[in-house]
Amino acid sequence: MKYDRILIDVSNMYYRAFCANKNLTAEVDGELMVTGGIYTVLKMFHKIRETYLADGGKIYYLFDNASSSEARRKEIDPDYKVNRKKQDPVFYRGLDYLYLVLQVLNDGDRLIRRPGSEADDLVSPVLRSFTDSLYRILLVSNDLDWSRSIKELTHWMVRDYS
Repeated sequence: MKYDRILIDVSNMYYRAFCANKNLTAEVDGELMVTGGIYTVLKMFHKIRETYLADGGKIYYLFDNASSSEARRKEIDPDYKVNRKKQDPVFYRGLDYLYLVLQVLNDGDRLIRRPGSEADDLVSPVLRSFTDSLYRILLVSNDLDWSRSIKELTHWMVRDYS
């Protein structure tokens, strides 16, 4: 099936690609950069575009913000992401480069990153912005929060990284 709109959880996909390909590196501006995550996730984005995007469709790349709403969420639930550790700076540097690459490769797609928000916070507002209720929409994320947006014409795809 082809979709009119595809929303991609970039930070989630990049994290998995980064962890799986830490051995692909390059020196950029005198610093080590793990390029494997960028390379792998770009290949995945291309495959998603070719396989699932309808002619005239658009992809929405949703990014977590490094200063996300984690503090606000911890006020509600002190155990929020208690087992998750902050990544090394090289991870975030690669994610910033990925954002720049996507800006250059832009084929009419949208890059969305909002201060204080994670990608899953952005799904509902983006979906509400679609004025045509007949769009076929594909959500791409392994984050279970994205499943809350499944409807008749809105489907959810969990990526297999094996």
